[in-house]
Amino acid sequence: MRPTRRKFLIGTAAVVSIVGGGFVVGWLRQPGPNPLLKNLQANEHPFNAYLKIAENGSVTIAVPRAEMGQGVQTSLAILVAEELDVPLGQVRIEQPLPSKHYINYKLLEEGLWFVLPHDHGHKAEGLRTVAEFFSGFVASLQITGGSTSVRDAWHPMRHAGATARAMLVRAAADRWKVDATRLTTGEGKVFDRQSNRELTYGALARAAASAVVHPRDVKLNEWGPYTLIGKNAQRLDTREKVSGEAKFGIDYRDGEMLYAAVRSVPTLSGKIAAHGDVPAEFQNGVERVVRVDDRTVAVVADSYWTAQRAVDKLPLTFKNQNTWLSSDAVLADFGERMATEPGYVLRDDGDAPTQLEKAGSRIEAEYQAPYLAHACMEPLNCTALYSDGKCELWLGTQAPGLVVCAVAHALHIWPSAVTVHTMLLGGGFGRRLEADIAEQAARIAKEFPGKAVKLIWSREEDMRRDVFRPAARAKLMGVLGNDGMPVALSALVCSQSVTRDFAKRNLGLPFPMPDKTVSEGLYDQPYAIPHYRVEHIEASGEVPVGNWRAVGNGFNGFAMECFLDELARAGNKDAFAIRRSLLRDFPAKQVVLDKLKEISAWGPSKPVGVHGRGMAYRQNFGSDVAQVVDIAIEGRQVRVKKVYCVIDCGQPVDPRGIEAQVESSIAFGLSAALMQAITIKNGQVQEANFHQFDALRINQCPEIEVKILGEGSKRVGGAGEAAVPPVAPALANALFDATGRRVRELPLGASVGIA
Repeated sequence: MRPTRRKFLIGTAAVVSIVGGGFVVGWLRQPGPNPLLKNLQANEHPFNAYLKIAENGSVTIAVPRAEMGQGVQTSLAILVAEELDVPLGQVRIEQPLPSKHYINYKLLEEGLWFVLPHDHGHKAEGLRTVAEFFSGFVASLQITGGSTSVRDAWHPMRHAGATARAMLVRAAADRWKVDATRLTTGEGKVFDRQSNRELTYGALARAAASAVVHPRDVKLNEWGPYTLIGKNAQRLDTREKVSGEAKFGIDYRDGEMLYAAVRSVPTLSGKIAAHGDVPAEFQNGVERVVRVDDRTVAVVADSYWTAQRAVDKLPLTFKNQNTWLSSDAVLADFGERMATEPGYVLRDDGDAPTQLEKAGSRIEAEYQAPYLAHACMEPLNCTALYSDGKCELWLGTQAPGLVVCAVAHALHIWPSAVTVHTMLLGGGFGRRLEADIAEQAARIAKEFPGKAVKLIWSREEDMRRDVFRPAARAKLMGVLGNDGMPVALSALVCSQSVTRDFAKRNLGLPFPMPDKTVSEGLYDQPYAIPHYRVEHIEASGEVPVGNWRAVGNGFNGFAMECFLDELARAGNKDAFAIRRSLLRDFPAKQVVLDKLKEISAWGPSKPVGVHGRGMAYRQNFGSDVAQVVDIAIEGRQVRVKKVYCVIDCGQPVDPRGIEAQVESSIAFGLSAALMQAITIKNGQVQEANFHQFDALRINQCPEIEVKILGEGSKRVGGAGEAAVPPVAPALANALFDATGRRVRELPLGASVGIA
């Protein structure tokens, strides 16, 4: 059970003066019913909220995080199977219903803006403990995001497996009337070597699961040696995905269901004033027109195609539209704010303003990034069934707990009356943290009680109604010492607050704290610069913004690593050498640079056919990542030839899965860096589909070489997003190396021809 005994004691001491010990202890003693009981099959026996064992020996592991291609079903299953001592091939996966058991404690800990990620002192660790403790009070925090899935599951899911193993051993000892300490386990069996006897877990499942007393202090394989962890695994979802049996949200069917398509106000503001009827020639198969909310109207029909054709032809009039809004105006506003408004200081080591003021010369640069869409391959969709005051939903979501709360609020019913089935996600990247599609589907389904209604957004609706990665501007200034090393660095960034927007949309609550995502990737880096100041300005705006893979690290990493390259050039320093010196307090981080230098053969001469090389280092999501990008100039075009990447994410769970995540992150990051931007003119998003918001094609994808470090480490980092931020600055630095031209505005393809 989370928190652990140690965290319970520390958390209680820290919180008792605020909320009272009785309330705290009461919460810890009431975790709620086991969610696996709701889907229990004949001869299956639940041991805890994470696993059940059938009498035929099959082991079902509940994976409470959303599978969106990152392999979380496999990696989390490995954690349980490792401690249960069962082969991975004997395991099947179940996506459980939302439950307080599955709160993402690590996510709230990651939100501490006043604790630097590389600070592991007693005070910092104590604050993290308190944050984890408080997250237990927020039942809707069953969230997949922030590259926290493995980090959060590392203890509870391994503990679940170890507890079940101990219960099985105890059951075998009772049956054989022997001392449990002489028994061993392996391959899903309990062995008594002295009497040459064995029992399968299936044979023991009923007796073991019905044990009245659960073992409290079970022994985990603390930091190895491991049987499964750290070894390449066969993904558990491969066969179903290859065969087409895998069920994504858009695949769900429920008998004679209805389909809905929506159309919204074309601008980012405004409301629907009125709507007419579906034209006669498009009415065949149409059930009804439903006003979903002030900005959206839906047509419900017997097929999605019928509904979409009808809603496209629906006469609509609008009001209160701000047609003056444009992305250019937003970025210009950011510049004015940066020139006139004070920022919120997130880091202030030394006295950077004084150093910058008295310096004879200083280096300055400004960087800029556009809005970005998520553009998931599977468009947003949700199937909802409303009946007798209850609502059941089937969708791909990263936040089923939030969906429960949002739908309950939208329909004015109790959260206990909402059931969410999490399906496979055809891409998430933060977009499916939002509850908007579920709210809409629930409202529409309420108009057709007893009938399932599947809502699908068109690609155009999906892209233009996105919650975008914020546009941003940043100004950085630096001073070099006589040795050419940075002695002062000051950064000011202006952007919209993702967390503030997200909390208002999905929780209906204000966010009372500074939003670290605005300047993460700038203020939280481990560089030993004596005078280091970072501040940010949170701009309000009408453009909806949300979590996008790597969040603030994406743009801020671009600004920081490009500027560090500019400082290195000004001080006549090698890109590796300057970073290695600035990471002198962290030898393990220096090892990442050393390994990258080795595999990329970085040196004064470039590989044959390479005209520019650039590198970048990032500390983000609990991991350290460094990359080298090689480019070639072919005619008037630039081609990315190869990307080298070294990642230290602590003890790897599934190395092959991490490698796949790094490769996908690099392709994802290159797509954004080279060609992606959301532009707004006259209040409307101009891009509507992939022909206007393209992604890297197979023939454009470079060769990628990945090296994973961290085997045997006593920490666990994230891998889903960590490799996205370094690729854009490494590419920009390579462009300068090849052309002598600094490009400080994303996407880079807007300034340089890209093949």
